[in-house]
Amino acid sequence: GQQACNQESRDLRASMTRSGGAVAFSRTGKLCPVSATADLAGPSGGESRRVSSWPMVSAIIPTHQRPELVRRAVEAVVTQTYPGPVECIVVHDGEPADLTLEALSRHEPGRSRSVHAIVNVHARGQVGARACGLETAHGEYIAWCDDDDRWHCEKLDRQMGALAREPDAVGAACGLRWEAADGRASLQSA
Repeated sequence: GQQACNQESRDLRASMTRSGGAVAFSRTGKLCPVSATADLAGPSGGESRRVSSWPMVSAIIPTHQRPELVRRAVEAVVTQTYPGPVECIVVHDGEPADLTLEALSRHEPGRSRSVHAIVNVHARGQVGARACGLETAHGEYIAWCDDDDRWHCEKLDRQMGALAREPDAVGAACGLRWEAADGRASLQSA
């Protein structure tokens, strides 16, 4: 819950000193790492910003025969603290779409979280699945998520805040933490 998220946030701030790792957003294909540890309150520097002013983010998750992992990834996307709308597009590659994932959608006032399960209609593999998801996306920003990823609960909030503070930026990156099967961090990059 929120307490675990708060502890995870403290752990992340303690270990992350600069941005790096996987690309999280790209509007035009150009990448520009932006600090994820500066002013984490949001683009306006406070909580008073109207939710309707936050752009929609489309999270695209390609998957193939990993139902438990993709469900965990979707749950991490829909529970983001980011106050704007998020659509999660799960692209099933070479398998039927798992429409039960759409039940994970959440529609709270001002905080829509929609989940769409679709089938890849492009060439098989991650590239084709990502292209299919991109064609389906409605968001102003794209967030790539692998089916075995579990995002930090503040990932989108921090990255969208960083992008808003850097108007020339077209992308944001984040630190990565790999976990062993027992949940222990085995490798970390900041």
